[in-house]
Order: sequence, then C-alpha cells, then structure tokens
Amino acid sequence: MKTKLAVPLLVVTFIFVSLACQSSGPLGGLFATATPTPTNTSTPTPTVTPSPTFTPSPTPLPTGVQSESLADGSTKVIDYDFEYALLLSEDWLPIPANAEDLKKAVDTASEDNPELGETLKNLNEIIQDDTLRLLAYNTNKSYRDGTNFPNLIVVTLEDAVIKSLPLDFLVELNVEQIKESNLNAEVIDSGVKTNKNKVEYGYIVMENNVNQGSKNVNVRQYAIIFKRDSAMTLFTLTIPGKVKDQADTILQDLLDSLYWLEDLPK
Repeated sequence: MKTKLAVPLLVVTFIFVSLACQSSGPLGGLFATATPTPTNTSTPTPTVTPSPTFTPSPTPLPTGVQSESLADGSTKVIDYDFEYALLLSEDWLPIPANAEDLKKAVDTASEDNPELGETLKNLNEIIQDDTLRLLAYNTNKSYRDGTNFPNLIVVTLEDAVIKSLPLDFLVELNVEQIKESNLNAEVIDSGVKTNKNKVEYGYIVMENNVNQGSKNVNVRQYAIIFKRDSAMTLFTLTIPGKVKDQADTILQDLLDSLYWLEDLPK
C-alpha cells in the first residue's frame, strides 16, 4: 500500500503543531544570569588537598527507538526519549525510522514477501522527517487487500505549548481541521479513553477515499493521540476498506500493546 494512504491526518495535525511552535521564541533569555562584580580578597594559605577517589562514570541511559524480538514471535519496541513502549504481536513488522534499517528491512521483506518489499520501497521520503519514530506493517494475509496492508506510522511532536493543552481539546481541534480541510475524509467517531495499561489516549476514526494510481481506494483510518509533558505522540493506523470489518480487532490489539515505559512488564 502506498504510504500516502496514512499521510493526510498527519498533515492536518502538523498544521496545528507548527503554528504552536511558531508562537514560541528563543529561550536563551530565560536562563541569563547576571555576571558578579569581582571583589578584592586576601590570598588564602595553601592547604594540602587529598587525591580524589576514582568514581566510575554511570552507564548512559538508552536513547531513541529500540526494538527486541521476543521468544513468542512478538516484538518489544521502546521509545526511550518519550517513555512509552509497544508489545507488538508477531503479525507486525516494525521498522525503526532511519535509512539504514529501512534498507535492511526492504531487502529482507523482498526475499520473503515480494509484494510487501515493493511497498516498503515507497518510504524514502517519509523517513527524512525527524519527528518520525516508527513505521510498522501488519503482514497477516487475512487483513490484506491485494497489495494493500494495514500500516502504522508513529510520530512525536514536542513543544511547550502542548503541555498546557488537554487531550480532549487536541482531539476536538483535529476533528474540526479534518472537517474544514479538502480531504475526502468523514469523521465517524472521536473521544478520549484509557486502555487496559492505564494510558489515556484520544482517538479519531475516519473513512477516507484516497487516490492510488489510477483508482480511488477506500480506507479506515484511526488517529491515536497520547501525551506526556511537552510531547504529543500520534499513531496513525490505516486499514484497507475491504477488511474494515476486522479493523476494530486490529486497533484493539494495538491499543492493548501500548504501555508507559515504567509500567512495561519485565
């Protein structure tokens, strides 16, 4: 499935966040401190200073997005920067958001599944965006419509303005922007819920018709928004319209896999 199937909602969300970012100016002045005026002091008597005791440097904490294959075939994905994790079922093929890992994934997928490998080759433009954290494709053949697969795009947008905005406001704002845009999208449902792992999230459900080559393709799209401090993370899950009767199952499995990092099972 061409990645532009999952892009429209991201564009709508970026409109709001970019405007918020433009309202913030340089922060250097907030941390300026006065330079103290020098004063004359008497010369102190030298004293013997003991040799410092060697203290080993602490092990640096992990950063970025890292994934680990588990014994049951599932994949643990951790975003250390924004402190959340996913336990993805074996149906999902997660792809870290950098060019080197993408090329390796394309090569591997092309050997095992030529149709999926062809799809992955269309991702080069998206991975240039620094906000992109993760891409994933659901390879379960029962969820496939021709060469179209359910896909997940994860981005995180960081700005101080976000911290002050309630989750329901972010959802309502995006719903209004979708309605006012030129997208061929219909908002079916939206709101705020909490998953079984105590992660509060906002959601928007859409029916969308997108152009794919010479034809229009119907898709079901879910936007899942959650935030911590000044960062807002957006999951965009896109599912081919022909299998949308199974869309709620795919979505629920994804939501059940989402944890805050401190609550992730050991």
